[in-house]
Amino acid sequence: MNHLTAARLGSRLVVLGLFVPVCGCSSPTTTPQPTETPIYQVKLSKTQTLHLARNVLLAYHFRILKEDASSGTLRTHPLSGAQFFEFWRRDGRGSFNVLESSLHTIQRTVEITLREQAPGTAFSCVVRAERLSVPGQGIESDSQAYRMLSDSSRSLQKLKLTPYQQRNMEWIDLGLDWGLSEHIAAEIIRKAGLQAVREERSLNQETQG
Repeated sequence: MNHLTAARLGSRLVVLGLFVPVCGCSSPTTTPQPTETPIYQVKLSKTQTLHLARNVLLAYHFRILKEDASSGTLRTHPLSGAQFFEFWRRDGRGSFNVLESSLHTIQRTVEITLREQAPGTAFSCVVRAERLSVPGQGIESDSQAYRMLSDSSRSLQKLKLTPYQQRNMEWIDLGLDWGLSEHIAAEIIRKAGLQAVREERSLNQETQG
């Protein structure tokens, strides 16, 4: 990874000029932090719930890394955080998270674990966030930002990293994003409820018929 596109860099300069004055001193959303991972329940089979959860994650633009029906595990590839102009994205929960993703390189990974539990399936949803740290990449002025751009064309500008930066760049663990976890879990529960109702109606119609 010896180049980063400057699209994100350019958007960060825009955000600094436009978004920060609007948000002011934005702070993290006050989503209650659970003492242990919440467990949710739906009235669907394990296989049905896994398939439904997969579709929900795809709707959030996550790509599936692992899907194991036997162990009940669903894990995604890391997804770069939504920026302020990506209004169609659903993974940026709250103004602070959107601002942070616009100013830094943030990625999130989702892991959903399922198990059979009467009268259906129990599942957990955990979202882990990370921020990319590149030594010496701080931007304090517009002129400094432009000096960092190299190998540019009229359609694409690239940010070149020095060998030192490439060796020492790392992802810093930001902990768990419970706000997004709860939002994804709520979407799975909502869709599972609708599906359970449809199946019950279909069963009643067959019985009456």
